[in-house]
Amino acid sequence: MSMGIYKPGQGYWVRMMTAIAVGILFLAGAAWVWQSVERISPPLKGYNVLVDSVQGGAPAPGTSIEFVGHEGDTAIATGVVRQADEGTSGLTLYIERIQRTPDAVTAERELTSAASIRIPAGAADRFSGQIAPDGAWRPVAAFEMTYFQTAAAAIVVLVGAVVIFLYVGKRPKSVDFLVATDNETRKVNWSTRKEVVGSTWVVIGATFLIAGALFVVDLLFQGFFSSIDVLQR
Repeated sequence: MSMGIYKPGQGYWVRMMTAIAVGILFLAGAAWVWQSVERISPPLKGYNVLVDSVQGGAPAPGTSIEFVGHEGDTAIATGVVRQADEGTSGLTLYIERIQRTPDAVTAERELTSAASIRIPAGAADRFSGQIAPDGAWRPVAAFEMTYFQTAAAAIVVLVGAVVIFLYVGKRPKSVDFLVATDNETRKVNWSTRKEVVGSTWVVIGATFLIAGALFVVDLLFQGFFSSIDVLQR
């Protein structure tokens, strides 16, 4: 199938205005999709966990750790350290591949109920610390939602561009209709400036006359209902 424009140069203004109008609708749809996708929570690939009261050295990347609950030494979940950063507020661990233990799943214990973190017993390295109570859990998304929003909006715009091209430039049936419409508009006997100005003043005058008549009728009704004590002044 040829990719050329069907009947190029014919029905220019009607085809152009149609393309602009449909394009605005698709752009509005793309903006709506952008805002709607923003409400979707992306999948998580890990957490940044703030740890204080650290005992032992910071775990190296790739170290397996476990989260311990308030009740004792029972592990709630396990994970793998990907990065460790020491700052003034404490040690921040970026942890991936977090999985709750079977006991925690059975007891319906959430990951955020963990009070401390440690390297499992039996490992060569030693590390433990308390999870900070405020702002300790910072989820890390698997991807930036901005990219997903951009892709979704771009798909809508691309679909709109294809629809406009097919309807306005390629499909013979729709193009013939638009060309015929443009030809009919050229046959219209458009009003002169004098006629447009005269008609405009007639409309303005009629508007003021109607408003004045309604104002008088409103005064008459106000006086009547006041005289029979329906309205109180």
